[in-house]
Amino acid sequence: DESTFRGLLKTMTWSHLIQLVAINQELLRRKARLEGKRLIWIDIDDTVITLFGEQEGATNGYNPRYHGRPSYKIRVAFVAGTGELIHLHLNPGNTNGMKDFLSFIKEVEALLPPEYIIEGIRADCGFADPAVMEYAEEKGWLYIFKLPKKATVKKAIAYMEQHPRFWETLAEHEKSIQFAAENEHWAAADIQIVQSSWDKARRCVIYRDAIQTEQTTADQLTMALTLYSYQAIVTNTEDKPLPLLRSYNQRANIENRIDDLKDGYAVEQNSQHRMLNNLLFSWIKAIAYNLIVWFKQTLMPENMQRYEVKTIRRVVLKVPGNLVGSGRYQHIRLAAYPQLQDIVMTMQHKLRAFAERLRPDDPRAA
Repeated sequence: DESTFRGLLKTMTWSHLIQLVAINQELLRRKARLEGKRLIWIDIDDTVITLFGEQEGATNGYNPRYHGRPSYKIRVAFVAGTGELIHLHLNPGNTNGMKDFLSFIKEVEALLPPEYIIEGIRADCGFADPAVMEYAEEKGWLYIFKLPKKATVKKAIAYMEQHPRFWETLAEHEKSIQFAAENEHWAAADIQIVQSSWDKARRCVIYRDAIQTEQTTADQLTMALTLYSYQAIVTNTEDKPLPLLRSYNQRANIENRIDDLKDGYAVEQNSQHRMLNNLLFSWIKAIAYNLIVWFKQTLMPENMQRYEVKTIRRVVLKVPGNLVGSGRYQHIRLAAYPQLQDIVMTMQHKLRAFAERLRPDDPRAA
């Protein structure tokens, strides 16, 4: 609860923030040494934190739920797949996604253990920063960014609608390219475009989704009308349009992780007046989040490893029971719960296996 930390946070300084970041980095390093080297993708996003009060650094920005309320934006970077939180930063609510994005990427890179080798980064359209694309190209990283539908993209869409041969169907089992017909639900066009802020042309894949509607004229004549919605992805990968779209859509897991941070760890609670205090508390929650992620991966049954912390608390921690007996013979009698018995047995087996990996004669445990 935030009130528990209020007094502590008032005594903390920027040096404590550095220590918290270092603690998270050290925990990542120790886990990585047990796993060995691996290629990773980094997923990046931000989320609006609505504020109620007079918090330092609060500004009015885009707020889909509470229009006109001051807010912060929390920018986060996760390891795709395993879900570790690498970096977190608190910004005023009107901060543009591209603001200091390259600096954030470099900080993420510095915080990673040497065993984690970046293969690529993925982010939404608010982060399609050409400076980050150039940096990724210099480092040999792949990138997948959604592009905002600005003038260049709109012109490309208009041109391709005039030349239908550009559109390819996205049928899953096609062995050869087939051009999309008007009734194709999904189609894609793979082209090179240059935006005004770019120094060169880059690969852009534009996706077209057909939406069929019905219109009725004054003479009660019903006609089917096909409309299209579009989205554009800029990338330096060589993936075909369908695998590329699937790869980008995997980024949607970050939304679930952000929801877990909000609902399970109260990251959206930022009632401290000093922005530093709110940032400090966010990092405390980030460390707690990573510890539970590793707890689930290490000890939980396979079917529970994707559960949010609220479910873990309900199923494993908040177990109903009664206090029975009297005097020296008082004890807790748990309710009959076969599912929990199976979970505990699985945890015991996994804990023994994990302890074997941490034996002193194992050089990886040093």
